[in-house]
This record gives sequence, structure tokens and C-alpha cells, in this order.
Amino acid sequence: MPEPAIKGSAFEAAAADLVSLIERGRISREAVVAALEPGDFELLETKPSPVAWVPIGTYARIVELLLRFEGGGDTEYLRRRGAQAAERLFDSGLYAQLRHGAAIGELTESKGEHVFTERDGRLMTSLSGAIFNFGAWSFRVVEHGYEVEVRDTAALPEVARFAAEGFLEVMTSRTSLRQVRVTSQRPSPDRIVFRIPSTD
Repeated sequence: MPEPAIKGSAFEAAAADLVSLIERGRISREAVVAALEPGDFELLETKPSPVAWVPIGTYARIVELLLRFEGGGDTEYLRRRGAQAAERLFDSGLYAQLRHGAAIGELTESKGEHVFTERDGRLMTSLSGAIFNFGAWSFRVVEHGYEVEVRDTAALPEVARFAAEGFLEVMTSRTSLRQVRVTSQRPSPDRIVFRIPSTD
């Protein structure tokens, strides 16, 4: 079984932000080395390819440093990071292409309509495989909204869970043109449930 990992493209932003903190004197190189495990700092300096897989533990330790030294320990900082990742995805045009490719062009922005559908939800969860090499993500319609359930996810760190809240929030809001607040719970170490309120 492969080591739980995150795609280099997702790791890249966290690594660049931590390097920036070092360069600006917000945290010393020595403190970073002491907080990381052997091999983490090498990945930080070598900048893995966007398509490479980076151990999820390395990502977690880097984001935990960012949370402490840049985010002041506030989980809203993690939500903002996830939201920024979703905004980058939208700005790249990839998500619009995926929506169109999923045969829902009649509901896309090209016709002036912004409708969040069950197909959008399933498309959002399908993106997880391009970010993580573990976990089974599923989308379902529930009373008063939607849920995204993630199983086999004991390796997913809490910093990634809160970032995913912000990511899903922007994905839903940008698709529906309505503001939503996504929340999550971890009923067990191996299961996470994200709740998305109805956009109707």
C-alpha cells in the first residue's frame, strides 16, 4: 500500500509560504529544521514537481508551522488556505472545463445560469483523487443540504480537514453564486463528514 501522500501542486503553496516566512525572518531556519522530520526540509528546498506525490506527514508538519507562525493558531487561517486553493482552481478555468465535460453545459455560466447540482457535488469529490492518493470521498443529498463523506482517512491531518472546509465552501459558492458555510466533523479517526447547506 502506498504511503499516504498529497500532490505536489497542493504541497507547493504551503512550501513556498513557509520559505517566505524564513526569508522574512518570521521563523528561523533552525526552528523549522527542529520542527520537521528528517527529509521534510529537503523536500521544502527541492520543490517537488507539481505532479509528484509528497508524504502527507510532511505537508501536515509544514502547514502546522504556518498555522502557528502565520495563522496565530486560528483554524480560520486553514479555511482561508483551502479557499485560496479553490479560487486558483476556478481562475485556471479547469473547473469550468470539467463541468462542461460532465455534460452539464446547460447549467454553466455560459448561459448566465449558476446552479449547484448533485452532479457538481460529485464532480467536486472526484477532484480528491487528483489531490490525495488515499481516502474514499462520496457526495450525497440530505435534508436541508448535502454531505461529503470521506472514509479510509485516518491519515488525513486536521489541518487538511479545515482547509477542505474552505475549499468546498468556495467550490459551492462559486458554482451557485450563493454564500455558504461548510462545516465538518470527525465521528471516528477514519471518517470525516462535511456538511454543505442547501443553496436553494
